[in-house]
Amino acid sequence: MRKWMWLAVLFVLTGVGCASTSPKDEGDDHFRKDKYEPAISKYDEHLSQEPGDYEALFKRAAAYDQSGQSARALAAYSSIIKKFPNQAEPRLFRARLLFQEHEAISALRDVDRILSGMENVHANTRAMALGLKGEIYYKQGDYERSSEAFNQARSSSSDNEDFKGTDSYLAILINASRVQFALGKFRSSKTY
Repeated sequence: MRKWMWLAVLFVLTGVGCASTSPKDEGDDHFRKDKYEPAISKYDEHLSQEPGDYEALFKRAAAYDQSGQSARALAAYSSIIKKFPNQAEPRLFRARLLFQEHEAISALRDVDRILSGMENVHANTRAMALGLKGEIYYKQGDYERSSEAFNQARSSSSDNEDFKGTDSYLAILINASRVQFALGKFRSSKTY
């Protein structure tokens, strides 16, 4: 379920929805139908003709990610970051995978790069990066910093009604509440 929250952003940010018969569009169609291996194949076909197509590179990396090929996805996201260092989304997706692979320091490095070192980061991407930062700190037991990150995520997306309707925003709210319980900022149910 959590992967779908991240992938919803992928398709919004890359403008999926155009009808055509190009290999890239066929890859998109396979991806939407959860057919990741054929999607990868079609993206490979497209990339053999247009090796620098950011969107196709990113979608192929996401297809690796969705098909459970974490090592290939990490390598693909890293390659995209080298070619397109000012794109926040592959860095965010790589940070999520690094965190899942128990590489919190590397994940935080990517998140901090998005939050402090990149210009023109989409508001949704920023909120998701802050949410991931909150998750990382929570997992490390640093509830104060986790709470701060989740509060920043909530406030950075407070004016974005479209984002508020997403699973990503709901996850931020749920995780923020979980941190507040860990900090003891809610009364026990026994006191009611």
